Amino acid sequence: MREKVHKIHSLPEDSPWDKPVPPVGSHEHPLSVRSLDRVMAVQRPLVVAHIHEPWVVEEGRRMAFNPGSVGQPFNGDPRAHYALLGGRRGRWCVEQQALATDLDRLRVAYTESGYLTEGGALARACLETALSGSNHIMPFLHHAYRLAAERGFGERRIVPDAVWLEAVASWRWNGNTAEGGP
Repeated sequence: MREKVHKIHSLPEDSPWDKPVPPVGSHEHPLSVRSLDRVMAVQRPLVVAHIHEPWVVEEGRRMAFNPGSVGQPFNGDPRAHYALLGGRRGRWCVEQQALATDLDRLRVAYTESGYLTEGGALARACLETALSGSNHIMPFLHHAYRLAAERGFGERRIVPDAVWLEAVASWRWNGNTAEGGP
């Protein structure tokens, strides 16, 4: 394969955590092939990161894909996700892979290492994300930002300690997963 592989972390308009993300492959998705025209016109295939969801979009000979996330998947599947990129009959091809993770061992490691205690609410949100395969980090942060804005700290994404503690106390933590806001 003579074509170079182009790798990017994200695009400027790629902000899936600010609002619900349309289904991968739809033209409304922030990383649809149409939205990648300017990048993919030069080099392909395109490997994209950032949104922690495995997907592949192909249009003609163009392809873009996200391998997903090994430790913090956001697609509802807590397995470790990665992709194998190779060539077949003169064309690039990608194979999405997922491996089971020992979630009990992960839970013990978070606890015994002290990370869960020292890392506080963010460590807990990270653990719940890893255990469930769903993003609990940004919803919790948005909850804290919303409380801060309601307390007069505006849209600067500044969360004073007292508001942070209120966010932690008012967030519905539920065993292995956070269900959402208060």
